[in-house]
Amino acid sequence: MAAAVEQTARMSFPPPTAGARVCIGGGAGFIGSHLAKRMMSEGWYVICVDWKDNEFMQPDEFCNEFLKLDLRQIENCLTATKDCNQVFNLAADMGGMGFIESNQSVLLFNNTMISFNMLEAARTNGAARYFYSSTACVYNEDYQLDPSNPGLKESYVWPRRPDPPAPRPRPTCAQRTTADRSPPNVRPLDLSHSTAPPSQVRVAGQAAGYVRSGEALRRRDGAGLRQGL
Repeated sequence: MAAAVEQTARMSFPPPTAGARVCIGGGAGFIGSHLAKRMMSEGWYVICVDWKDNEFMQPDEFCNEFLKLDLRQIENCLTATKDCNQVFNLAADMGGMGFIESNQSVLLFNNTMISFNMLEAARTNGAARYFYSSTACVYNEDYQLDPSNPGLKESYVWPRRPDPPAPRPRPTCAQRTTADRSPPNVRPLDLSHSTAPPSQVRVAGQAAGYVRSGEALRRRDGAGLRQGL
């Protein structure tokens, strides 16, 4: 009996003050709408924001306010998270595998904008807590194809332990988006590494000289210039 009471208490999530506001990005989705419904029942003032309607419930069944906004725009994120004590970001542009595989760069752009703008809006508006819902797609696919694998670990996400870890995904995402979204006759990538030896530095596919951080980079043929690497 005591264990059941403890479990119930652990699963409850009352607001810090009566009527405290919470924003749930992607609130029209299956998980988002049920999270919103649960939090509304516990006394939160729930604001759901999405760019589509919930297909199975009316807004007043799961939230106090429903905002139909495009969270790729920072202005909309600021509106949605205004005066919110907590922000749950479950918003994402997703679909079936056919849709995902044929729209990878579009999804990368949309979801990066949603994630970054919701986080910045929550910070700007002074939210006390922020929850980001990630995906199993961050793990190496090989770990997910092995039926004997007992489970996924947080350490699998960063197998190479980049230092520092935070800035590295940004250029990787930008590189992929630039490559996928450029016209076929445009060569958009100009790649370099500020600390690699000459054999590993590449600029527009050609070996370049060694470049120290903060110096300008000139291509081996003399063309092009990059500042502040």
